[in-house]
Amino acid sequence: MIKAKGKIKTQEFVDHLGSLLPLAHTNLIDGFKENQRELLKKSLDDANSLIENNEWGIGLENLLTNLYEIEFNIDNKTVKLAFDALKSCGFKLEEWKFIEELKSK
Repeated sequence: MIKAKGKIKTQEFVDHLGSLLPLAHTNLIDGFKENQRELLKKSLDDANSLIENNEWGIGLENLLTNLYEIEFNIDNKTVKLAFDALKSCGFKLEEWKFIEELKSK
């Protein structure tokens, strides 16, 4: 069975982000009832569910927006994987530049 490139790239991004889950902090986030790790886990689970149901573009959008909302710091590799997934899904990259703001300092 042939998989769409957008689906593959989105899954690669989600899988990589999942490997960073232990780096999420466990302090409660203002405006939320959960900590960063719990919220990131929920977002990853939601993204995986959407990918399985061939809604990888929605899963990617939701996950990236949630990363920004919970201020999860990411590295250069994660940013590259995010942009690769966005490009493969046909999104306009200039609309997602805020992702670079999440890079670890």
